[in-house]
Amino acid sequence: MTGGSIIGALLAWYTVVQLLAAVALPLMSRLCRALPDRGYAAAKIAGILWVGVTLWLGTSYGLLRNDLGGAWLAVALVAAVSVGLGRPAASEAWTELRATGKWPYLLAVETLFLVSYILWAIVRAYDPAANHTEQPMDLMFMNSIWASPTYPPHDAWLAGYPISYYYLGYWLLTTVGRLAGQAPEVAYNIGQASWFGLLLIGCFGVVANLLADDMMEKKPGIAPGQVGRPLPLAGGLLGALAVGLIGNLQVVLEWLYANGYPVAGLARWIDVHNFPERAAQTHQWFISYDWWWWRSSRVIEDLNLLGEHVEVIDEFPMFSYLLGDNHPHVLAMPVVLLVVTLAMALLFGSRIENRNEKIENSSPAPALLHFPPSTSYFLNRKRDHYPATTPYLPLPIAQLGWPGLLVYSVTAGSLLFLNTWDYPPYWLLLVACCGVAVWFAKGPEGCRVSAKAGETGHTTQPRGSWWHMPTFFGGALALMTVAVYLPYFLTAQSQASGFLPNLFNPTRLPQFLLMFGAFLPGLAALVLLAWPTEGLNWRWLGTVTAVVLGVPIGLLAASTVVATTTGWGQSWLASIALPEGADGHLQFIVERWARQFWTFALLGTGLSVAATVALQRLAAGRRPETAGAQNPAGGAIPSASTRSTAASRQPAPLFALLLAILGLALVYAPEFIFLRDNFGTRMNTVFKFYYQGWLLMALATAYSVAAAFRVGAVRFGKAARVLAAVSLALMASCLLYPIAGVYSKTGGFSAESLTLDAAAYISAEERAAAEWIRQNTTPGTVVLEGRGDSYGASYNRMSTLTGRPTLLGWEGHERQWRGRAYDEMARGRVEALNTIYRTGSAREIAALLAEWQIDYVYVGPTEVQQYSISDARLQEMAAAMDLVFERGAVRIFRRRPASG
Repeated sequence: MTGGSIIGALLAWYTVVQLLAAVALPLMSRLCRALPDRGYAAAKIAGILWVGVTLWLGTSYGLLRNDLGGAWLAVALVAAVSVGLGRPAASEAWTELRATGKWPYLLAVETLFLVSYILWAIVRAYDPAANHTEQPMDLMFMNSIWASPTYPPHDAWLAGYPISYYYLGYWLLTTVGRLAGQAPEVAYNIGQASWFGLLLIGCFGVVANLLADDMMEKKPGIAPGQVGRPLPLAGGLLGALAVGLIGNLQVVLEWLYANGYPVAGLARWIDVHNFPERAAQTHQWFISYDWWWWRSSRVIEDLNLLGEHVEVIDEFPMFSYLLGDNHPHVLAMPVVLLVVTLAMALLFGSRIENRNEKIENSSPAPALLHFPPSTSYFLNRKRDHYPATTPYLPLPIAQLGWPGLLVYSVTAGSLLFLNTWDYPPYWLLLVACCGVAVWFAKGPEGCRVSAKAGETGHTTQPRGSWWHMPTFFGGALALMTVAVYLPYFLTAQSQASGFLPNLFNPTRLPQFLLMFGAFLPGLAALVLLAWPTEGLNWRWLGTVTAVVLGVPIGLLAASTVVATTTGWGQSWLASIALPEGADGHLQFIVERWARQFWTFALLGTGLSVAATVALQRLAAGRRPETAGAQNPAGGAIPSASTRSTAASRQPAPLFALLLAILGLALVYAPEFIFLRDNFGTRMNTVFKFYYQGWLLMALATAYSVAAAFRVGAVRFGKAARVLAAVSLALMASCLLYPIAGVYSKTGGFSAESLTLDAAAYISAEERAAAEWIRQNTTPGTVVLEGRGDSYGASYNRMSTLTGRPTLLGWEGHERQWRGRAYDEMARGRVEALNTIYRTGSAREIAALLAEWQIDYVYVGPTEVQQYSISDARLQEMAAAMDLVFERGAVRIFRRRPASG
């Protein structure tokens, strides 16, 4: 690619993203009416997701084609729905913008996105090749989707079968690529750059909204333009840095050791695998030895019973982007931020009518957005006490109605399709926020306090149990998600086969602190800032701790008894090797937990305290406000109870607490349980749970650090500021990771020419063959290649570059994606490959080509080496097929039509 073509491609992609943001903005303004920024920071993410899902659904049911025309029709459909449902709210948001001056915030969002998009595109231009780890797999999925005209997209590495993977992220990349006119190999890198920008502005928006709302609660007379003030902007930027840019504390050790500082003793105590044994003292600021930055994603180590290393993955976003894989966990992250934003809008909506007079007096929502009376009856069992003009359910739930609930289901449910592991925690977050909103909206004694101070009119909300609405909401979300994404579930397969107790590998505390140590002081500061005014309720704390610590301990104890005394358990343990002379598995279980229980204890205790503080805020916020003493100057002086109740109802600290609790729970769970898969270890469980735990704890930490430096004379204000300062200093030190890592990964920006083409590294002969296949075959044509080797970028290049299916690609990965069904699906394929490439006669080759419906046979350098293909063997193949392409060491043969 030339410089002009790179700029043109970047500009086209940026224009499409901005267009999709404009399409989604009216509906986002409606859904996020309670947020200071009206959902502006998440609108780009929403537009890409909603258009991509619309195209996918249309293609799945044969209503749209998976091409450029279908993509633009999807844009038109989303625009019509967005404007139809969100136009009044968008008009109101525009009026508010002009009145309050949110321009600094809007400018900050756009600047952050554009700068991060351009900068990461530059990084990718210096390191564009999809030639390592699982990058070829990502590119294969994109080309398979691009080349599949209808649903379901075929799997180019297992001819005859559809993709069995959560592929929505790849679909979104190719959808934007179609609209921007960029082929998959270019969309691979530009898309990653734009996703990086989406991740940062999503984090920015969440934290800035929390801080702006916090400021508005403390000064109710201030308009929502507070979101453009310095504190929300600074806090939002800190949120973007904490989630998307910093590394973990391993980078500090790497830098100190590389520059000759005596950290060997500390390194031995932490005991990160291969550090410092395979590190180098380079005395360079950028550390500079082979892939040193990789080790930060492997700081957690498990050991088998023989004391041997068992790999555990502990990735975080900056590592993922530095590595360059477009994996589902990376592609899902911006959508996760969108779901977090919608959850925040639910919680904040519990008192939207108190936001300001303009919102309170705005025109009611269209009737289409209200739940019907039958739903209200189902939820609350009676309806005769409702005035006819009153919404049946608490705001903003009442203003969602079935269309809004469908949008929530499409958005949150997409996580099942993007990265299945992400759906349960964020479904739980949405349901929790809905429950809190109803809890506060109902007010004391089952009625909501009026928007006017001191007035409690007749009951406008149900007097029934508060949990009816979140139960209905959670169930409806799950059911509608299944209905919307049914075409995906019909072809999805999995290697998962239940859960197992983590009996042998509790995480060592030093390694855990290395991973999350930058956030833990900030989370402690958050708990202190949210500390209940009446002090911690020790009885509640005891009950919560008994559940949080007692249930896992009971599970582990029961599992140990079952595993060591029953036939079923002993058959499972039989596969876990013991060293010679060992008395049994029980000994190892007791010894491991006796030495390494500190992480479990720290997380369980911290989670218990945070949950107790949150519960006390909920209880205090439900109390009736009592009148205070009379002020000589006029009016009443708020009582201590009133001040406590008002403080407890502040949604920003409570939402940050929910994020922290969920994040702590996610990193706590792998201490005692893991998902059973093909690997047989907790590697994937730690990987997926820690990744989301990083995001949630980083957001909560960014909020608490910014909030701590503006609090007044609160009970633990000084302690909170000290903890916030420690967390800020640790995060600042971890900014070395992206700076030194990018410099090392790009070779000091030493590339002679720049390109965004992920396939530019492939030889001219093989690229010419791929282009010939694109031009001369239809999407379903089977082009045979050699058997794939997982993580081998030299294998299966034609299927990777063209999306044309081959008989058998990366076999190890196909087995992971399909679980137990794989063996039957792949039966006979390895033998067919050996016969065609190595031993078969002309007649046997012709018979196998017909049997497997193979149209073309590709012979490249990898096949020649893999099957030891000699010139004589090439002649035998030519006798059985027609040679249709030859360039250098690359040949393509075509199957001859059957004779009459």
